[in-house]
This record gives sequence, structure tokens and C-alpha cells, in this order.
Amino acid sequence: MVCLIDPPYPKGNRVHVEVTSRWSGLYKFTKEEIERAINYANSRIYLGSGSAGQVYQGVLPSGQLVAIKHIHKTAMSGSFMREVEQLSKVRHPNLVCLFGYCDQEGDQYLVYEYCANGNLAQNLLRSDSVLPWETRVKILRDCASVLRFLHTHPDGCIVHRDIKLTNILLTEDKVPKLSDFGLAKMLEMEETKVFTDVRGTIGYMDPEYITHSKLTCASDIYSFGVVALQLLSGRKVIELDIVARDSLTKKFKHRASYNKGCVRGDGQSSEKYNNKD
Repeated sequence: MVCLIDPPYPKGNRVHVEVTSRWSGLYKFTKEEIERAINYANSRIYLGSGSAGQVYQGVLPSGQLVAIKHIHKTAMSGSFMREVEQLSKVRHPNLVCLFGYCDQEGDQYLVYEYCANGNLAQNLLRSDSVLPWETRVKILRDCASVLRFLHTHPDGCIVHRDIKLTNILLTEDKVPKLSDFGLAKMLEMEETKVFTDVRGTIGYMDPEYITHSKLTCASDIYSFGVVALQLLSGRKVIELDIVARDSLTKKFKHRASYNKGCVRGDGQSSEKYNNKD
């Protein structure tokens, strides 16, 4: 899939817009162009906030609606680079499209496709309407598809690290688009896990990742499982049965501990046998 963006400026307008060679296919906007796009109606329309910045509605001179994220200057180191690096080289129908960026005078902006129906939380948890069951199933199927795509990418497994309702955007036709790659990390082809700082959203994070700082593709799968529970139940994370979840976690840890203490018939410990990551 190719992300299409209308020419940012009408033909003949001598305004500086260039396609950067470093990040193929992305427009490099100037700060002036970004501010003009955000303030197109002489006022800013706030859409929400991500892990690293605030998002505003913008309009290019061509009339195309876009979403523009202004990265906080206090954001986690590398958030801007991670988003651009990851979204500039992957394309999928259920990934939000990154059109361009701006990095000028200490300010950083990212320009995305505009998703008219906001995020999944706004659609699922509202009290005045109900998300149809067929739509929920399709959203789950599409999200599973894009996760499989990321985890089996030819360059290595891309772990999103922050799968949650607010990071799944919906287009006008309710097509889900996974967004916010500010925490994403790519595992090289020879890596099945890495040990890293624990980052993400409480309630969605894999307990093993929290406890041991061990990041794998399974961390995303766990988060996706929580999203699936929310879609099926229509509840917030804090309303899910935490006691039941913790009970399952304890049973898993007990089973893992038991297996480590067992000895196989050929004299080898099961611990050595099971560590085949």
C-alpha cells in the first residue's frame, strides 16, 4: 500500500517543500508551513495527545485534512526519530500513514493522514451509541493482521510497545489504523528478545516485561489481548477482572517454576531443555 498525499501547495506556488533523501517518500515541511496548516482557521483544533506530544487538525493549501503532532521538547529521547524511522519504511492498510515531518529551530512535528472517527476508545466507550458487533470483529481482525505484519517484517520484528485503544485510530469507514510509534523498537533478525527500559501504558503491559524488562513480540500480543477483551466487553482497562488476570499470571509463574525444578528422563534439566528462545 502507498500513502497518498495531495501536492501540499498549488502548482506555481514557490513555497519550500522537499522530499528528504534520508527518509524516502516523506515531505520535509518548514516550521512556517506547519504553523500555517495548524492555524488555517485562525484557531487551533486540538485532537488529542500521544506518548510524546499533542495532536492538532491541520489543512494543507490543497485542502487536504491532516493530523499534525507537535513533539514535546521534554519527550523521551529518540521518540521523534523512532516514529519517523519506523513509519517511513513500513506500509500497511492498517498503519497510519506518515506524510512528512518538520525539524526546525528546536521544534519537531509529524504530519499524518487524518482519521475522521478519532480513536477506538472514543468509539467503544461512549454512552450515547454502541459500536456494532460486526465492526468490532473486523477491527480485531485488521489489528491482528497489522501486528503479524510488524512482527514478521523482513528487516526484523518491530515491537510497537504501546498497543491500546487510544493508539488505534478509525477512518471515516471505521477502518482501524495503528498509530504512535514513539516507543517502537525493532529486534534484529537474530534477536528473539532484548532487555530494555520498561515503557508503555499500565494495564496493557505484559507482566513478564514489567518484571524482567525482557521485550519480545509476545509483549505486543499481551497488549492486543487486553484490547480484544475491551472490544468484547466494552469496558475500560480498570473495569476488567484484574483478580482473574493476576490469578492466571500466578498460575503461569508457578508452572514455570515447577518446570525449572523438574528433571527429564535423559538426565538433562528441563530448564536447559526449555530455554530455546
